[in-house]
Amino acid sequence: MKEPKKQTGGEAESRDVNVRLLALRSLLAIEKGAKYSNLEIDAAIGRHRLAGLDRAFFTSLVYGVIERRLTLDYILSRLSDRGTMDADVKMILRMGLCQLLYFDRVPAYSAVNESVNLCKSVKKGSASPFVNAVLRRFLREKDSIVWPSDPVQHLSVFFSVSPFIARTFLAQYGRERTEAILQAMGKQPPLTLRVNTINTAPEPLAETLGGEVWEQNGVRAVRLEKSVPLSELTCLSDGRAFVQDMASQICVETLGAEKGERILDACACPGGKSFGTAIRMGNVGSVLSCDLHENKLSLIAKGAQTLGLSIIETRAADGAKFEPSFENAFDRVLCDVPCSGLGVFAKKPDIRYKEEKDVARLPAIQSAILENVSRYVKRGGVLIYSTCTLHEKENEGVTSAFLASHSEFEKESERTFFPDTDSTDGFYVCRMRRKT
Repeated sequence: MKEPKKQTGGEAESRDVNVRLLALRSLLAIEKGAKYSNLEIDAAIGRHRLAGLDRAFFTSLVYGVIERRLTLDYILSRLSDRGTMDADVKMILRMGLCQLLYFDRVPAYSAVNESVNLCKSVKKGSASPFVNAVLRRFLREKDSIVWPSDPVQHLSVFFSVSPFIARTFLAQYGRERTEAILQAMGKQPPLTLRVNTINTAPEPLAETLGGEVWEQNGVRAVRLEKSVPLSELTCLSDGRAFVQDMASQICVETLGAEKGERILDACACPGGKSFGTAIRMGNVGSVLSCDLHENKLSLIAKGAQTLGLSIIETRAADGAKFEPSFENAFDRVLCDVPCSGLGVFAKKPDIRYKEEKDVARLPAIQSAILENVSRYVKRGGVLIYSTCTLHEKENEGVTSAFLASHSEFEKESERTFFPDTDSTDGFYVCRMRRKT
């Protein structure tokens, strides 16, 4: 089994800000459940005005510890026999181990010394000798760490995912393929942009950004291998592009909306698929973007305005509740349902630790939404069901059951995207057509 690829986080250089201390505070807040990791990171960056190397190091360290928590805790358990440990000290050790394991630009002596100093910064100086001893023991014994022999436990601690995820993927894909998928999900994915072809083209945008045009299944996106803060990409604020994974872009292409048609995006927030659909239609026709939460609709409206897309309308609607005015009213319906997200934890590390109880009810909810919105498709129209999960019960399990009880629909295509073979999010899309 290959060692997870190292991060490329650099050493913090600011003399005015203790970036490791800020990272420690954010990690403790996240662990206590105060905020989701992305919200806490964004808030801390804004609060302390982090930029440049400080921002990059802070972000890499916080995400690195979250992404590798089970791996770090397992290694820590092999290095120390302390049954209980102070929360601050344990987090400092996680941070130190993370730097030693995955940060190739941080010298080992620096990772150790700064971890010791961090104890003193949070008034846990008495723990400094312990932290120093544990980290130095790791440096001596890192090549002789014994991993669990049980396949589920091995995958769980080595790739830092919940036993439920390890067990699910192992049952679906087998050992070798599961390792490849989890290995790919441990890498920072490139940034992929959907080009607003109403006002620009992929080639000049790629040239301006120093990226490349990436073509798949009729979709021509722009991909940036080098990490760039979104705030520095003017093409996002001036409406030339927006961030969207290639799998989602292909989902929009699979929907196949044409100029003049009436389209429903039943679970639209944050709006990317609605935007892509309107762009594909040349901003001619009608796209109704619905979401259960009315407060989220302003995000869609704002995004549409930035992109210059006038055919998008928003409406608060529960996808599982029938709306009489929608019946047989749409040429194409996109049903991108709420899901477990087990295809995107490379981008959302909190998802790595979901357990079976967190996803058990989802197939029933998804089936209810699909069942309901299918009534909105015109005869001869197209129905798309999609998720960003690799959990088959939420994918083929839902569509197979739907098709078995709805002879008026037929499956035209079905595809699962994988991060290891497709370089995309883990994603599922099924295209169905209502018979005439």
